[in-house]
Amino acid sequence: MATYLARRMRAQVSYLIEAAAAERLLSHNGVIGRHRELFLEMALRPWLPPTVRCGTGTIIDSHGHERPRSQDDIVLYDLALNPPVLASPDTSDGVFLFDGVHARVEVKSNLTNTELKHAYESAAQFHTLQFAKPTSDHPLESPRNYLFAYRGAAKFGGNDDPVSQVCEWLAPGELNPFAAICILDRATWTESRFQDQAGTQHNGTHVVLADGKHTEAIFFVAAVAETAFHQNRIRAVSAKSPLHDHLAPYLGYQDDILVCCPSCKKTRGRRRVQ
Repeated sequence: MATYLARRMRAQVSYLIEAAAAERLLSHNGVIGRHRELFLEMALRPWLPPTVRCGTGTIIDSHGHERPRSQDDIVLYDLALNPPVLASPDTSDGVFLFDGVHARVEVKSNLTNTELKHAYESAAQFHTLQFAKPTSDHPLESPRNYLFAYRGAAKFGGNDDPVSQVCEWLAPGELNPFAAICILDRATWTESRFQDQAGTQHNGTHVVLADGKHTEAIFFVAAVAETAFHQNRIRAVSAKSPLHDHLAPYLGYQDDILVCCPSCKKTRGRRRVQ
């Protein structure tokens, strides 16, 4: 059965690659780019949790944090947590609430060193977004950043791989913002944390090299899907309040006055919209 699953994923990734190659016949870069995002979405969708969908647009939090680079190519959001604010019922384009997002994927037709720097800056800005109500009982993990490229430069700065170049841009104490980077027919690099015999934690990189069978792309799709399932499971434990508690921070609710119940002498906050 493991062979069957691998063959199914390989077949879907093969279609992704062939369809993306056909887009070279078009002359409109914007159309080419959007189509290639959709091809990757099609490869991801069959492997996601039932309540997780793919969209495109921008992600916002309830604190009003602004991101200069706010275009999010593929957003994995969970309908069980927050509804998306779609441009229309017939599109996947819209605005997505941070508390309902599991991951974002940036897609590049050709990953140059300049494009890698832009992707890094966008991923770093994304990490400034915050949950509306983080809980100490069930700590939440921030949504993950992923980067997928159909082609890539031979060199990134003076480095042979994009992860090494990103690490040169990191400030002291800053972690690599990408959970995984994939360049088709090259490799997939994923973050790896391990502990040595002395118990010291280390941050490393796991590399899956291309083998002519699209294994690097299959590994990338599987990594994104695993993140969606992992986040879906964690958020399900944390999301015990009713839906209005998920939306309230985005609507500007405030607990501004107390209302006393004469029968039990208890008080509670009454909310209003700013």
